[in-house]
Amino acid sequence: MLIRRETHADIEAVRAVHTAAFADPEGPPGRTPAEAWLVDTLRADSGWIPALSLVAVGTGGEIAGHVVCTRARVGRAEALGLGPLGVLPGRVVRFPEGDVSVPHMGWNALHPFGDAPLLAGVADGAHVYFAHSYVVAFDDAAAFPAGATTTYGATRFLSAVSRGALHATQFHPEKSQRVGLRILANFADAARAAWTVRG
Repeated sequence: MLIRRETHADIEAVRAVHTAAFADPEGPPGRTPAEAWLVDTLRADSGWIPALSLVAVGTGGEIAGHVVCTRARVGRAEALGLGPLGVLPGRVVRFPEGDVSVPHMGWNALHPFGDAPLLAGVADGAHVYFAHSYVVAFDDAAAFPAGATTTYGATRFLSAVSRGALHATQFHPEKSQRVGLRILANFADAARAAWTVRG
C-alpha cells in the first residue's frame, strides 16, 4: 500500500471511497453520504491544504482510502482539522451463540477464491488455526476479489482477503504449521516484490 498526496485525477475515486465507506445500509439507495460531499466542499475552501489530502493506493493503482486535514479555527486560535477518513466498509460482529462454542478455537478449513498471492499453493480445505470470537462482516465482500472463506456453525465469513497490496487473515498463520509457514513465505515474497518495485 502506497500513501501519497491526492491529485486531481483522484477526485472521483476519493468520492467513491467515501460514498462506500459512509453508505447507510438503512438509507435510500443511491444517496450520497454527507462525508463524500464534505470532502468536495473542503477541497473548494480556502482552508484546504493539498499536501495533507492523502490517498492510500493499492499495487493495482486503485484508491483504497483517503484522509484530509484542513485549516480550522478554535475561537481565535488556528488549528488543524481532521476531515473524513474513508476506508473499505465493514463491521465487526460476534459469532452468534447457539450450536457452536464461542470463541471459535481450533483448526478449520480455508476455501480460497480468486488469485490471492497470500494463498498461493494452499489447497482448498487446508486447515489453519483460529482463536477468535468476532469476524469482520464486510458490507460488500465483492470489494475483495481474492481471499478465502471459512464456515463455523452457521456463519460463513471471510477468513483471508487480498486486494492489491492489502493482505489480512482472521486466523493465526504462525500457529498453522506447514500451511501457515507457506502463507508467511507468500507474504514475505509479496513484500519483497513490492519493495523491489518501489525501491
